[in-house]
Order: sequence, then C-alpha cells, then structure tokens
Amino acid sequence: MTTAYRLTPKAREGFHRIAFYVEERFGREVAERVVTDLENGFELLARNPDIGHRREDLTPDERVLFWSVGPTLIAYRSNPEWLEVLFVERGDIDWERLLTERLD
Repeated sequence: MTTAYRLTPKAREGFHRIAFYVEERFGREVAERVVTDLENGFELLARNPDIGHRREDLTPDERVLFWSVGPTLIAYRSNPEWLEVLFVERGDIDWERLLTERLD
C-alpha cells in the first residue's frame, strides 16, 4: 500500500496558484481551509490510490487517475513506493490540452 505522496513541479505550481488565488479572492481563512482540504485529499489518495477514476476523454494513459477536491481536479498515478501527483488545477480548465502538452 502506498503511504506517501509527491507533487511534481507542475502540481506544486498549480497547488500554489490555487492557494494564492483563493487567498486574494476570499481571504486567508478560506485559503487555509482549501490548502488543508487539498493536503487531506493527497493523503487520502496515497492511502487509497484506486479510489480515483479514469478519464479516457482526457488521456489514454491508463495509469493516470483523477480525483476531485471541491472545484479542484487532481491528476495522479501511483507506484508501490508513493503516489505521484501530476497536476492540481481547477476542474474547469482545458485538461485535454494540459495533459497532451505536459504529461510525461
């Protein structure tokens, strides 16, 4: 069972972008809740990597799964040692383009 997670640089960028946006728009208290919710989501996925779902409309890569935390979509894949968080972005962006252009 995977118990750790790692954010790729792209995921870290998205995570920070969302936190800064929420703080600017809704204040520090709300931003802190969003950060906590996302971190709890990462931990949940690390403990239960199979709870995510495939998005064949976005990527043919069967290893990439998705999980939502509020309006944020997390793309990830797991291996025996850790969960790799690939992207953390708003759910309403063009994910197909994002994955096509930037997925390793």
